[in-house]
Amino acid sequence: MVVSETVQPVVSQNAKREIFGPNSLLRLHRDLAAAKSTAVRARVTAAVASPRTATSKAYSFVTVDYPGAAATEVLDSNGTTDVGIFIFDPSVASVNQSFTHTGDEYQIVNLPDSLQSVVFAINTLGVMAGAYSDLSSNLHGFVSNAGVISNVDFPGSIQTMVVGINDNGDTAGIWVDAASKTHGFVNVGGVFTSIDHPAGTSTEVTKINASGEVAGYYEDAASVSHGFLWSNGNFTSIDFPGATSTIPFGINDSGEIAGYYLDASSVSHGFLYQNNFSIVDVAGAKGTLLTRISNEGDLTGVFVDALNEDHGLTAH
Repeated sequence: MVVSETVQPVVSQNAKREIFGPNSLLRLHRDLAAAKSTAVRARVTAAVASPRTATSKAYSFVTVDYPGAAATEVLDSNGTTDVGIFIFDPSVASVNQSFTHTGDEYQIVNLPDSLQSVVFAINTLGVMAGAYSDLSSNLHGFVSNAGVISNVDFPGSIQTMVVGINDNGDTAGIWVDAASKTHGFVNVGGVFTSIDHPAGTSTEVTKINASGEVAGYYEDAASVSHGFLWSNGNFTSIDFPGATSTIPFGINDSGEIAGYYLDASSVSHGFLYQNNFSIVDVAGAKGTLLTRISNEGDLTGVFVDALNEDHGLTAH
């Protein structure tokens, strides 16, 4: 249900790019193009409409685009600072840059001795987490606390990515074994636990909340993605009705889950889930993907405009 105005396209785009990571974690395959000269902060409104109930809620969305970038994706926010990635030149293969955004200030995040990095997460204390590729192209997870960077590598892994962090400093993410199989993990108090859905050929964990509840998804033998909630070793399925793929990406301390799903036409829609699903689509956008939901119910993510351009978003 559209409540008010539509999203206005910014620039045309023509080259395909994919997000950094061993399994292209967000599954974004969008047309990107020439750089923009300034940041755009367009305000739009969208409705949240549940497929199971008649209730709805209106969100005010703000576009967050890194200045001069061809595409921007907001992956998390602590209410003060947004984090994510952007691309200046889509013609350069596999070069994504991380950024922080506070107020009207954007800063590039550069990790020493790395080829590239992704800041996937930030907690309310300002501790950031993500992944980087070292000078030998090996992938490591990291936590950055007040500028002090610590590696997070699952024991015995050949690649590790930290995708989520909670306010206790516990981390969640994915690791790849010597046979190139992808597994989820949590690191609670320094103790690593591998997470593998029994029906999955691969498993990816995206967020852990303060209670230790974990959101993630797995791929089945047909390469279809299915969402899940993991708690105390038990899996609960999270599949949007009628979707061809479901990707939960965030969970807050109340157990509310945010993510996105693909419909039968391969169009992406944002969703919220807690006992029931609610659809969250930016008005006029060709696609919406939610990445996080805060304890206050604020959202982050990505929307795709009429020209297939990726824009970061926050919502309140």
